[in-house]
Amino acid sequence: MLQAGLTPVQAPPVFVINLPGSDDRLAEISGNLATEGLEFERVEAVDARAIVPEDHPEFDGRAMRRTMGRRMMGAELGCCLSHRKALLRFLDGDADTALILEDDARLTPGTGAVLPKLLDALTGRDWSLVNLGHPSVKMSHRVATLHRDGAAHDLLAAHYAPMGGFALLWSRLGAEDYLHRHPKITAPWDNMLQGWLCRAGGGFALSPPLVGVTDALSEIDAVAAYAATAPRARHGRHWSYPLAKQRRLWRNRAWAAINRARWQG
Repeated sequence: MLQAGLTPVQAPPVFVINLPGSDDRLAEISGNLATEGLEFERVEAVDARAIVPEDHPEFDGRAMRRTMGRRMMGAELGCCLSHRKALLRFLDGDADTALILEDDARLTPGTGAVLPKLLDALTGRDWSLVNLGHPSVKMSHRVATLHRDGAAHDLLAAHYAPMGGFALLWSRLGAEDYLHRHPKITAPWDNMLQGWLCRAGGGFALSPPLVGVTDALSEIDAVAAYAATAPRARHGRHWSYPLAKQRRLWRNRAWAAINRARWQG
């Protein structure tokens, strides 16, 4: 799946999450990655849009209500299961790092050349995950600057981890830690990632982001999929929804503040 005339750059293995039948998406991201000299492995996404989450053995409905104050959508469950599947595929190999992309991700020109620089900048640091698609604007510290064709991207220690998970660079230790701490799915993918990183630390981000998204509506990301039909926050919302939201917000802020203080110390 590599464009003729290009050789793979020194970069981590790339996994692309793609639903069966989404051939156009696969073709688009395949061309995008080939332009950057990056090969990839397809991970078949879990289509859970018609599944009742409460019936799935890996889902904890009580924890979901406690954390989010509402029920989970089938598409949200599928997103979590798909990323978990990609993480296990990564850990089945012997690589120390991996880039996991959803199939609506679009790499900025020059991304392939920046990835080795990013890995060099992370060498010797205690890190779990780098969010390539969302910058961290709260409680962050710049640790390096990466240059790409005249542009610059600041590598930030993201104590308050950004939301969003369509383009994630994982370390092996980070993937192992995440799966160990989350034997059950207790919240949508974005929320689980943010809560974990705010508490455990080890989250980084790039500003401006290195990866964007196409115009196509995400098929595994329930945020976009559900927003097309109804307000997401109203799905199975419990009376405790506002309280759960505020508790989650302040809890993440408190953890992030502790990690920032440790960083500064």
